[in-house]
Amino acid sequence: MPAPKSKEELHTLLGMYNYLSRYIPNLSTSNQPPCDLMKAKVWKWDGIHEAARKTIQDSICKNLAYFSQHAKLTEVATDASQHGVGAQLVTNSTKYYPVAFASRSLSETERRYSQMEKELLAITFACKHFHQYLFGRKVYVTTDHKPLEAILSKAINRAPPRLQRMMLAIQPYDLTFHYRPGKEIPVADTLSRLHLPDVDKEAESEGELAIHTFFK
Repeated sequence: MPAPKSKEELHTLLGMYNYLSRYIPNLSTSNQPPCDLMKAKVWKWDGIHEAARKTIQDSICKNLAYFSQHAKLTEVATDASQHGVGAQLVTNSTKYYPVAFASRSLSETERRYSQMEKELLAITFACKHFHQYLFGRKVYVTTDHKPLEAILSKAINRAPPRLQRMMLAIQPYDLTFHYRPGKEIPVADTLSRLHLPDVDKEAESEGELAIHTFFK
């Protein structure tokens, strides 16, 4: 995940850290430099802020759960911004456990998609990226784009052509869709806004997953 380039991006990132605070020992101490920068009059992201970011994100990676085939619930939260898509894989036996994160930037063509198309693209991206964890399992997909529920409940032939193609791409998966406000899925929201650059298409097609190294 790239470093924030503005106070707005930093605010989004800090919100995600707070949401994942149970997996970040001593967050209040580690997070002090970025919090101080939020109060500063001049934006300047330097070495002390980058060191804090790396410490926090290393803690998240170290404390991520491992995927269990016996988990009672497998959930994917997705989101799309103007320039990227993000997804979070969660497993739940007795409580919420984040397992993996993924994001990518949108191509020039994809940036011209409607918001609904971008949101469905985020879901297709998540299914492809987390295929080995999702295929053959009951999966709950959480999105903050409520109109998706309506379009996905209709027959594919009633959707516009581009949406039809994406709906066909996710048909092999056993997905149940749920709407939640964006504030309830801050991790996916942050990933879509502070997305990774375009990945190598060949590596992506081979299904390479950056599970515990996403933040590194």
